[in-house]
Amino acid sequence: DSTLQEDTHYSEISAKRVATRHFLTSIIARVQIYGRNDIFPGDVVTLNIPDMRANKSMTELHPRLSGKYIVESISHQMQEKAWKMDVILLKDSLKGD
Repeated sequence: DSTLQEDTHYSEISAKRVATRHFLTSIIARVQIYGRNDIFPGDVVTLNIPDMRANKSMTELHPRLSGKYIVESISHQMQEKAWKMDVILLKDSLKGD
């Protein structure tokens, strides 16, 4: 249908996609946790980050930073009595978590 193509503004759609991709790949969390054998790259985990703005209580979660993250990579550190993992997390979505 030619009317559909005329009404579609691909530059607007493309710009929104690029912006969303930029924000999702730029929100990265680097965390260190105790060693676990049930977390793998590609898994989706929930990260709860308190909202630390001056007018908020520490019990409220940050509306944009809290939510689902994809495990990008894991580095294991084995020491004599400790197993730790450095985990890189990428934000999975901006709303609807």
